[in-house]
Amino acid sequence: MFISTPQMNGTWANGPSLPINPYCVTHRRPCVLRVVRKEGENKGRQFYVCSLPRETQCEFFEWADLHFPLCNHGKRCLMRTVLKLGLNNGRNFYVCPLGKDKQCEFFQWAENGPGIKILPGC
Repeated sequence: MFISTPQMNGTWANGPSLPINPYCVTHRRPCVLRVVRKEGENKGRQFYVCSLPRETQCEFFEWADLHFPLCNHGKRCLMRTVLKLGLNNGRNFYVCPLGKDKQCEFFQWAENGPGIKILPGC
């Protein structure tokens, strides 16, 4: 989730409604959202980088999940969306990022309030 507030290494693009991707300070352009594909503990994690081609990119980098809570293991939670039909269908929630066999019992509903943009879970 993102709250429309300035960041240390960039600023949020504020429109008339919800905030969008952060802007890189150097080029004043919206950043692009990428996903870590390399094997390791960050695989699948989303992050923002400068939107220009690699040879002209600035050094802007920001994890997309900085405001997500930590689970009982002290790891950054994943955001998931309820797919089951019913009262909670479409609601977002946080869970432990570890595999099913190692997950702790952490669960928290994500707030989908005004001024917040939710990135869908994997």
